[in-house]
Amino acid sequence: MAVSEKDAPFIEPYALAGNPKDFKSKGNTALAVKRALAHLGFLKWEPEKWDNHWSAKINDASAAWKRKRGLIPANSNDGSWGQKAHDVMRSAWFTEDKKPAFDGESQRLLKEEKNKQAPPPDNVPDLGPLWQGGLSILDQDLTHPTGGIALYPAHDDAFEPGRTIIAPENLTIGWKRENGVWVKKSSSSNPGAACYARGESNIGWWLGHLVSVPAIGKELSKGAKIGVVLDHDVGGGPHVHDGINIEAIAGNGKQLEHHTNYTHGAPLVGTQLVKFY
Repeated sequence: MAVSEKDAPFIEPYALAGNPKDFKSKGNTALAVKRALAHLGFLKWEPEKWDNHWSAKINDASAAWKRKRGLIPANSNDGSWGQKAHDVMRSAWFTEDKKPAFDGESQRLLKEEKNKQAPPPDNVPDLGPLWQGGLSILDQDLTHPTGGIALYPAHDDAFEPGRTIIAPENLTIGWKRENGVWVKKSSSSNPGAACYARGESNIGWWLGHLVSVPAIGKELSKGAKIGVVLDHDVGGGPHVHDGINIEAIAGNGKQLEHHTNYTHGAPLVGTQLVKFY
């Protein structure tokens, strides 16, 4: 059974110091991942010598593990640590009795690092996760645009077919921000079902790659089921695509900062929303 996001939270991307994306290179995540990779045989078990730096040694070990799990191509040396690698590691185990690679000390380190993050101001909407045990939308960073839909930069989440996707806030299904107004709109994704939604916060949402979606006009409370993740092989495998539109709160044509190449490192959603509320 996978370790929950609550017990082993993903905080932010890590990579070697001086990396061009300015990923973090020192902190508890480095120690937690060293423990996990050592349990799995990719590093020598020597916790008394480890520090909290994302060193060349852990970078190489991470790349080797990611290649073995099919997270990067066989000829890639990308040892950086992002959300997807972290999610897969939470399901990794060692020994015959299936002890989690993220052991108790790793979980303590990750929760400690998570707790050190400053909470968003009270006026920022209290956006929840897209799945039970997942990371709050406020703690996500956006990694790519939504193909064919302008001004809905996105992140991928819930990397498991059949995982239930829930509303991050009170939503009304089928409303899209378009030309300065909210309009009723149906949608679809390739593959799977998709829907627009208008949040209580006046944030717009586009959720794709689901088995089915609620009818236009359906009102959902925060935490209510939207749908389940489709079993598909687009973009690296099963996931939900979450596009976010802020035009109603930031102005027409405005959007959240985001990367365009599926890499992490853009400012967190919660950090960016502060200026609009």
